[in-house]
Amino acid sequence: MFRLKQLIPVFFALFTAALAACTAKEGSLSLSKDRAEKNQHEELSMDANELIEKELRGCFDYFWNETPAEPGPGYGLTRDNTNPGQRDFASIAAAGFALAVYPAGVEKGWISREAGLERTLETLKTFEALPHYQGFFYHFIQIHNGKPWPGTEVSTIDTALFLAGAFVAAEYFGGQAAELVDRIYRRINWTILLKPNGRFFMAFREKDGAFEPFGEWAEAAEQFILYVFAAGAPVHKVSGDVFYAFSRWSVRSGEHEYIRSYMNSIFVYQYSHAFIDFRGTVDRKGVDWWANSVNAVRAARQYAIDASGQWKTLGPDSWGLSAGLGPKGYQGAYGARPNGMPGGALVDRNDGTVAVYGAVASLPFAPEEAAAALRHYAGYEALWGPYGLSDSFNLDQGEGWFCPHYIGIDKGIEALMIVNYQTGLIWELFNRNRYVKAGLAEIGVTAAR
Repeated sequence: MFRLKQLIPVFFALFTAALAACTAKEGSLSLSKDRAEKNQHEELSMDANELIEKELRGCFDYFWNETPAEPGPGYGLTRDNTNPGQRDFASIAAAGFALAVYPAGVEKGWISREAGLERTLETLKTFEALPHYQGFFYHFIQIHNGKPWPGTEVSTIDTALFLAGAFVAAEYFGGQAAELVDRIYRRINWTILLKPNGRFFMAFREKDGAFEPFGEWAEAAEQFILYVFAAGAPVHKVSGDVFYAFSRWSVRSGEHEYIRSYMNSIFVYQYSHAFIDFRGTVDRKGVDWWANSVNAVRAARQYAIDASGQWKTLGPDSWGLSAGLGPKGYQGAYGARPNGMPGGALVDRNDGTVAVYGAVASLPFAPEEAAAALRHYAGYEALWGPYGLSDSFNLDQGEGWFCPHYIGIDKGIEALMIVNYQTGLIWELFNRNRYVKAGLAEIGVTAAR
């Protein structure tokens, strides 16, 4: 997903300028490592489960408060981030995470079922009316009028993430919500994604009224959910064989062997897993993708331990390098090593910045290590804000840099993985859907023997 963003200059120009407020010059949000360690946040001594619950509530509040719920074209368009200059900037993937989070809020008693249903229905009505290309949505939307953000692409993976959250909401609320989701799903033409080499295009750019495909999902990354939707579709479906067309780069990092992505950012091992329950399954080639993510997560932690001599921020309780906000703005090239093409040059831009969600959203894969990281992050008062822990921090920047902003998709993956760790609710709802079952069967993900 973030490799796709790198292909859109407008996106990077937007974030470089608009998120420039995330700098070490914000003295009120900077404190030295020594000061931070001496001024532990009061929650550091809390039981881990209470701290996890506190962070989940912050994530939920982001989606409830940063998603407009007034009549008009912006209803349900979740804000991409909390930068004050970006109040009109919505992310369709973040809206998908919001739809998945609402059922959890109902179950927790944070909102009523009636409130959750109303928010869900109006959001789905908004998306049914949004501009699209053969069912695929534009990546970013203007909240005030519901039109595409200037220069944004039509995104395959962001459409899928929206749809995944919609499926969760449809299963939870049923009725009209399920009908709306079914209509949105049925109009998607998955066949336009197929390239001659059997892989999927990444996105489409609009030019002079026409849509031009570009990029491809060339290796294992966060896109698995695309294949499930395409193979399980009631119309315009695609063969499950496409799941076996991308490259599978097997790597051994210390004692951990896994199939890695290009950038090796940890989010790629989390996104599809937030919805698809891969536990106890294998694909046609015998790959256990759940074990693959567990190994990737453990390798990412080990990389942070090994690199702790180079970067002060990294260590056994501060790990999970992933795309997020850095001292110079948004950076999609943070990731564990190895990365880049096999045998090629490294492509990461690591500078000591750690995205908080990297470890926290790994709770289902490595509970003890992820909980220890959360406890560690909780010790920095400058990381706390209205929606729990903020996006990232970097102790190698001056006396310490702490980002004051939040990103919707980062809080979203945190929320869903925390809920799955606690109860498995997201997995239960998503995987009982008939289209999901059909898609998994078509691509050959079955119970391991």
